[in-house]
This record gives sequence, C-alpha cells and structure tokens, in this order.
Amino acid sequence: MIFQPEASKAKLVCWYEHKSDLAWVINPLKMEVHSWDPYIVQIYDVIGENLTDFLLLTAIPNMERAQTSASNGKDGSAQSYVTMYRTSTSTHLFEDHEVNGPILQHFDRRVGQITGLTVENTHDPYSMASEEWQISSYAFGGEVVPHFDAVSAVRF
Repeated sequence: MIFQPEASKAKLVCWYEHKSDLAWVINPLKMEVHSWDPYIVQIYDVIGENLTDFLLLTAIPNMERAQTSASNGKDGSAQSYVTMYRTSTSTHLFEDHEVNGPILQHFDRRVGQITGLTVENTHDPYSMASEEWQISSYAFGGEVVPHFDAVSAVRF
C-alpha cells in the first residue's frame, strides 16, 4: 500500500513496455509507476516461478547468518563476525558453478536488458561488472540497517 495523497495517486500509471528491447515485443514488461519524483517503477513478473523455485532450492541449504566485516589492522585484511544488528541469513550464488552458471547468466542478461547495465560477474576484481548474486532471508521482525557491504582488496 502506498501512502500518498489522492492527487498524487491519480497521476500514477501502469503499462506494458514493449518498445525498449525486441525481447519485450513478444513478452512485454509489466510496469507500474509508484512515484514520479523520485522516479520509482515496479516491474512485475521478472523472476518466474521456476527460477524462484530454483533459487530457493539452491540457496536454502547454504544459508548462514549474515556477518559484518571490519578491517583487522594495518595490513588491510578483514575479519568477519556476527552482530546483533544484522538479522538475516544469506548465501551467494556464483555464475561459474556448473549447475548455477547457465541459469544465472541467463538471468544476468535479462537484468541487463531491463536496466541497460552490464551485469556480468567474474572472480577477477579488475574485470567484474557486478557482484555475485546474494540471496537473503529475514525472519519475522528482522530489519535492514545502514551498513557497508563490501571490503575489497582492490585499492582505487
């Protein structure tokens, strides 16, 4: 439910997007504007039931309590530890895995078509366009708090 004045809600629209990519001519994206300023759009049915089932079956056996990383001194190494404020369990799925790979690469292409971004993951930090896929689960009452997500050996 969106808590907006009725005048703002009256300007919101839904549509089938089929012009931005040839792939959408056959299977258009279902788009809904939630806000014009800032521009917020929800895209429906991006992940189908089969992919959702695959992601759950692949991720659930590997889920662990999320950890926070912090610098461990002058050498810049990081140490991971469990905190009370990160309440999720999570795992990562890698594209170079023989089972996950083809499915995740297909999904990468779909996300790239939708966003116009390069979504490609390698383990080489110098050529990586995006991180591996992260699956997270929050128990009832869990929350997301501001935090830094990455500690990288690459220095800019």
